[in-house]
Amino acid sequence: MTKLLLLFGLPFLTVWLTRKRPVGQMAAWTVGVQLLLYFGYIVVSPIAYHLSWGIPAAEALSPLTVISWWSGDGVMGLSIIALSALETIFLVIFATNHRQQRQAQDDPR
Repeated sequence: MTKLLLLFGLPFLTVWLTRKRPVGQMAAWTVGVQLLLYFGYIVVSPIAYHLSWGIPAAEALSPLTVISWWSGDGVMGLSIIALSALETIFLVIFATNHRQQRQAQDDPR
């Protein structure tokens, strides 16, 4: 549940906090936060899980641990990442359109 809240809530929070910045900076911050989340979800999460079960650190830190974690049923976890990426894209587009509409209302020609 915490992972879902981070993957879907943190991009929304980032867009909201950077909404007054230029569009490029808002998108860059949001994508940067999203990439850090993906790294944590894809790489750090399996390693932390293996370490919590008492597996030796040398074995838990190997790339094969991450690959084996995501093989098979890991496709569902990767689909959650895809949905989170779509949410981020839609959030940035919505924020950009909202900003353009607001500027058009403030500046009648």
